[in-house]
Amino acid sequence: MSGSDADKVQVLIPKDLYVELRNLVEGQGFKTVDDFVVYTMRVAVGRKPDTTNEEDDEEVNQRLKALGYT
Repeated sequence: MSGSDADKVQVLIPKDLYVELRNLVEGQGFKTVDDFVVYTMRVAVGRKPDTTNEEDDEEVNQRLKALGYT
């Protein structure tokens, strides 16, 4: 994720959802649940996610598809 902590806000989600997301993203290439949530929210609002190149984009899209998100 880019940006400093001063550029971020906290969003609260139910703990059971967080645990489910943590288990879901394990081994899927996301470092944290935060990274996964930011990525999926950017996709949801139509922004291009922060990735380094098209190859990374395709890899992430394949992971999301495997998780049932695309």
